[in-house]
Formats: sequence, C-alpha cells, structure tokens
Amino acid sequence: MSFRKTGDLTRALEYAQRSLRLFETLQDIRMSAQLRNNMAEILLSQGRTDEAESLFLFGAEQLSRVGDRDLLPHLIAGAAEAALNRGDQALAAKRIGQALDATSATSDSLAELAARRVAGRVAAAAGDAEKAREHFERALELAEKVDSPTDVSRVAFDYAEVLEELGDERQALARYRQAYRARQSARS
Repeated sequence: MSFRKTGDLTRALEYAQRSLRLFETLQDIRMSAQLRNNMAEILLSQGRTDEAESLFLFGAEQLSRVGDRDLLPHLIAGAAEAALNRGDQALAAKRIGQALDATSATSDSLAELAARRVAGRVAAAAGDAEKAREHFERALELAEKVDSPTDVSRVAFDYAEVLEELGDERQALARYRQAYRARQSARS
C-alpha cells in the first residue's frame, strides 16, 4: 500500500522526489511528469499551492514538448485548481478550458474525470450552478465507470461542498454520504 493511501504524505512526497530524480536522470519525461503530478496533488492537499502549481505547469510544459496527450489534461486541471485555490478565478477558468479541450485528444477517462471535477469547482466559484452540476455529474459518472471509489469519494465530496454553498442541503447530505461510503469502500 502506498504511503499516500496510508496518509503519510510527507513520506510519500520524499519517495516521489527521489523517484523524480531517478526518472529525470533516465530522461523519462512521461514518468517525470506523472511524478510531478502526484507530488503536486500532495502539495495542493497540504495547502502548498504555489509549489503545486509550479510542478503542474512544469510537467504540462514537458508533455507538450514531446506531444504526450494522455497525462496533459491532469496537469493542466491541477494548475487550474491551484489557481482557484489561490483565488485567481480568471486564470483558473482559462486553464480549465484548456484542460477540457485537451481531453478531446485522449481516450483516458481519468483525464476527463480530473478536468470535470475541477471544472465543477471553477464553475461554482464563478456562480454558474447549472454548469457546476453538469461537470460534477459527468465526473461522478466517469468515476463510477472506471470503478474508482477514491475518485467517487473525491468528486462527491467536492460536489457536496458546492451544493452546500448553494443552499441545497438535502443533495449536499446525499453527496457527503456518497463520499463517505466510497471512502469506506476504498479502504476495504
């Protein structure tokens, strides 16, 4: 089981940094970008937005240079989420538009899932409740399709927070329950 799944994010970050140095030495750009994405996700969860954003952007730049399209939407969506968390809604909207566009160049459902989850948050921050619901519903559909309880939990939790902010307590509670059940399922 990974250190990230056990909640030891500091140790997970240390191992990811070591692995990143190895993959950079081997000039494995895709794996380096994947590790940057993983490290940035950890940093973002710790509130270290600026560090996360630079990792997301550097990884996206690397992938763009070599023409890798599968992981690119993940990294751009991560950069959008970092901008949103920092309070820069305009930049977040620009980036999430790029991430959603980038999903058309890949058949990776997880790429669209990542972009849709963040797009839901960005739309909600912009006051577009209908668009937020649309993005979150699609992200949940994709998370269930790929059979990922962790992703179902994450999307449902973000969706619940938005629903709560919109004053839809009944639906928010249903999504919080969905997130909790999915999290429990992921741990089993």
